[in-house]
Amino acid sequence: MLTLQSASSSASTPVAQIYAALGWLAGVAIVVAIIGLLIHRRFSTPRDSPGETPFSLAQLRRMKDEGQITEAEHDRVRARMIGQGMAVLETDNEK
Repeated sequence: MLTLQSASSSASTPVAQIYAALGWLAGVAIVVAIIGLLIHRRFSTPRDSPGETPFSLAQLRRMKDEGQITEAEHDRVRARMIGQGMAVLETDNEK
């Protein structure tokens, strides 16, 4: 009888080890997902955050005039701002 018990306990040991490994793996996956979410929240910029004044073309022009940015940087950012504004207008018109 002693040999039967040892045989049955040795047969369940690999299954128990698999369950333990899967539990550990699931725990690690949850921790990694939480860390990823926190990093994403930390470094993503909110699109419409209250209290922030939107950056205007006048401010961009002033930065160029004061020499804070080059002409090329001014043109690139201005084109991007105008493109984003046009996209917002088109989205609003579709609604």
